[in-house]
Amino acid sequence: GKGFEGSWTAAEVLVLDGPRHAMVRFAEFVDEVGSRLVERLELERLRLVPPPHGAPWTPRVGERVEGLWNDCWWEGCVRELDALKGVLFEYDRYANWSWLPLRAVRPRPPLWSYYPERQPLSGEEEEGAAGGAGGA
Repeated sequence: GKGFEGSWTAAEVLVLDGPRHAMVRFAEFVDEVGSRLVERLELERLRLVPPPHGAPWTPRVGERVEGLWNDCWWEGCVRELDALKGVLFEYDRYANWSWLPLRAVRPRPPLWSYYPERQPLSGEEEEGAAGGAGGA
């Protein structure tokens, strides 16, 4: 929904709704009465859960990652590392930075590793070709 562009959260697909949409039930989001929120989404907004990263992992400055904040994994990159503060996370789609603990940051695997049939968006082709930590 609005305000959550560039983020990912757990949901289950309930039913396909035509050729380009699905009805999903979110795992963490609830409505006014506490029921899990159900929403109609475009298929392009759905992806498989990324594979777990190998441990141990330490992010690098400039690495494209996902940061966990407000029950969503947000696309961004590492701007700074600090032994006490954690990771200075810069959001991809917003002019905003946040300090996140290391446990709330994960690498972004290449797009093809969890969404093999999706066509790359503008700018994503270079990430997958480089084999780096691109894609969300």
